[in-house]
This record gives sequence, structure tokens and C-alpha cells, in this order.
Amino acid sequence: MLAKRYRLSAAFFKGSPLVRPHKKENDFFVVRRYPSVRGYTRFAVVISKKIASSAVVRTRMRRSLYEYIRVQRGWARPGGDVVVMIRAPLIGDRAHVGRALQQEGGIILG
Repeated sequence: MLAKRYRLSAAFFKGSPLVRPHKKENDFFVVRRYPSVRGYTRFAVVISKKIASSAVVRTRMRRSLYEYIRVQRGWARPGGDVVVMIRAPLIGDRAHVGRALQQEGGIILG
């Protein structure tokens, strides 16, 4: 699991940021990167009930994505707030999810 320091809090979403984010999209993810003055990058993963109606499945997908980010965090550019919205369900065993994230991972950390 990603350390709390590197996760965005819910307070980030309550006040809308004044800066327009840099946005990247593909079939699996929408990634919005907001500028930040911190020396490290914080991440948030958003999964709607439309993607997975079960809270257990949403939590598994979120944890898989946080784990990928934790392992690959050295590749991320420092100093930003990254919000990852999942568009398609990441289903299957952990190896399958890992392969999907590795194929599309550049969009998240890039």
C-alpha cells in the first residue's frame, strides 16, 4: 500500500483547484496532474460504482493500482498531485492486473 504521505486526502477534492490540470487519457485511465510545490508526488485513485458495483472489487482495484505506483514511484516526476480515474474494470488475478498496469503505466507516472 502506498504510504499516507503520497496519497491525496479527501480535502483535496472538496475545494476545486484553481489551476487546470494536465490531462492524459486512454482506454483504461484518465489521469489529471495538478501542479504542486511539494517535493514529492501525491496520488489518488477514483473508481466509480459504474465500473465495479461491489466495494470489495473497487478496493482491490484501488490497492492494486496503489501497489503499482508504490513500486514504480521512482519514475514519477516530483512535485505534483495526480488523480487517476479508472474507466474500465481491472479484473483478474494480480498478475493480469500487473500486466495491464505495466502496459499503460507510463500514462500514470509520466
